[in-house]
Amino acid sequence: MSDNYNKLFSLWQNNFCSMPNKEEKARELGIHVENGKFKITYCCRSYEVELASGNIVPLNGSTDVPFFDAMFIYHLFWFSKKNPVASREYIPFKDIPSTGVFDAAFQRSVKPLAQRFGGRIDAFCKACESLGAVKIPYGDAGYAIPLWKDLYLQIIIWDGDDEFPASVNVLFDKNIADFTHPETVVTMGDDGIAAVLNADK
Repeated sequence: MSDNYNKLFSLWQNNFCSMPNKEEKARELGIHVENGKFKITYCCRSYEVELASGNIVPLNGSTDVPFFDAMFIYHLFWFSKKNPVASREYIPFKDIPSTGVFDAAFQRSVKPLAQRFGGRIDAFCKACESLGAVKIPYGDAGYAIPLWKDLYLQIIIWDGDDEFPASVNVLFDKNIADFTHPETVVTMGDDGIAAVLNADK
C-alpha cells in the first residue's frame, strides 16, 4: 500500500479499536463473536478480525489484506445504522442516497465489463458462477454477485450486435447505504466488478 493508504488504514484501525460496544454492534449485524474474534467474508475473501486490536487476518491463504476490504470491515462497524436489513430490491448506483456525485466515476468502472464480455456471454457466466453468484432472469445474462451476507451486486449484460455494442447494468441493494458510508458503496461496486473480471481466466 502507498503511504497515504497506510495512514488511512492505521486511522481506521484506530477508529475501530476506539469504538465502544463492538460486540453489541456485531450482534446487530448478525456477526458471531467468539473469544474476542469474528470471521467475515467480503467479496468471496474470508478474514478473521480481532475486536480489541482491529487486526485482520486473511483466511484464504493470502498474506495481504486489500485496503478496500479492510475499509469495508471498519466502515461496516463505524457507519452502519442500527440493525440494518438488506431490502432485496435493486436500484442503479445514481439512485442510492448521497452517492449520485460519484456516478460518473463509477460508470467508468462498469465499462470494462462490456468490453471484456461482449461476444463472450458464456465466459461471463462462467466467471460469475465461479464466485458463487446467483443467476437472475434479466438481460442476455445476469447474476447477483455476493458482497457480504445478504448484500449482492446485480450485474446484467446485453450482448452486442452489428448495430449496438454490448452494454452492462449494475444494480445495488436499495438499503446498501444503511450498512456503510456512501463513498464505500463506490468501492464495494468496484470490488464486485473486479471479482468478476479477475475470475475470467
